[in-house]
Amino acid sequence: LQKNVLEFGSGLGGFCQKIKKYVNNITAIDLDHQAAETYKKNNIDFLRDTTGLKEGFYDYIVMFHVLEHLKDPVSELNNLKKFLKSGGSFYIEVPNAKDALLEIYRSEEFLNFNTYADHLFTFTSENLKTIAKKCGLRVDSIEQVQRYPLSNHMLWIQEGRGLGHVKYDFLNDELLNQVYSSTLAKSEACDTLFAKFTLG
Repeated sequence: LQKNVLEFGSGLGGFCQKIKKYVNNITAIDLDHQAAETYKKNNIDFLRDTTGLKEGFYDYIVMFHVLEHLKDPVSELNNLKKFLKSGGSFYIEVPNAKDALLEIYRSEEFLNFNTYADHLFTFTSENLKTIAKKCGLRVDSIEQVQRYPLSNHMLWIQEGRGLGHVKYDFLNDELLNQVYSSTLAKSEACDTLFAKFTLG
């Protein structure tokens, strides 16, 4: 694909390394300077901030579990969108504030765990739409995605801790988890939201 991609909050570069061979250009931005050597070794452009980026250059800007850590998500998206081509898109993944462990099972331990994860904001489909509107972006889709299986939820409910997918590995059945995920999605209670916002 002759596409230019920017990953904002790229961490150690796992995503960049995987898609590098499929795109024309991949640029990574992250505050962690320790990751610089990894990017250099893999011949991936790495920056600490947006200084020097070319406006109107990128087809896609991706942010995986980054938006919830930003002090001002609206200002950051407004700053980043100038680097998108007309018709370019943001792909944004965030934790769902209506996660079943919070809204359905009322796990206090999971609430405490989630609170301590340096999340400055929580997101639902509704406030993601509001943010997109404030930034002048079109909402193409907001999908419910369940990353953790039923077995994981069982241990949070029983013992107030994760890794249930390890302890109850006999429950890690693909069909079972498909049904569980689709059931949670109908209640908007999956653990993750995946949004696509488009410019212009």
